[in-house]
Amino acid sequence: MQNVHIPLADLWQQLGDIPVNNDGDIEEAFYDFAIGTDREEIWHWIEETYNVSVGDIMNGIVTPLAHTSPPWEAVKTDSNTIRIISYSSPDPFTIKAKGLLNTICTITHPHWSQEAEANAKLIAAAPVLLAALEGLMQQAARDAEVYAPEGNEPIWAYIYDAYDALFKARN
Repeated sequence: MQNVHIPLADLWQQLGDIPVNNDGDIEEAFYDFAIGTDREEIWHWIEETYNVSVGDIMNGIVTPLAHTSPPWEAVKTDSNTIRIISYSSPDPFTIKAKGLLNTICTITHPHWSQEAEANAKLIAAAPVLLAALEGLMQQAARDAEVYAPEGNEPIWAYIYDAYDALFKARN
């Protein structure tokens, strides 16, 4: 399967519209997945590609985000402005040749500083940081249940803080 640059929320919605037979096979092509592909094969691909558990999506634990897919990049456009951009094509040659860039936000500061530039880079890294935190939290919660079952060990405070941060990003 090729790299698909589609927000998970959109992909999940599209997959939900694909008819599935009683054997769990899709009845219409879905991107590079042919008619007759077992939907669980697609679910595994989604888990690997988006670093998310399909079970968690189905149980409402994880909500597919509707933000612009990474990569994002901070590009300085003049002495006072940085644009956070995303590429609308997975092929870098097409992007450069056709100028296919999506501006996510523009940051303008009258007295540009290293701090302002660092803030822009942090914003550009947000979707990658979010995906990494989601993956880390899934593993940390499983490990904490085994190694810190009382729920009052210091690791749980960090886990709860991370869940709060993820909630703010999703809602």
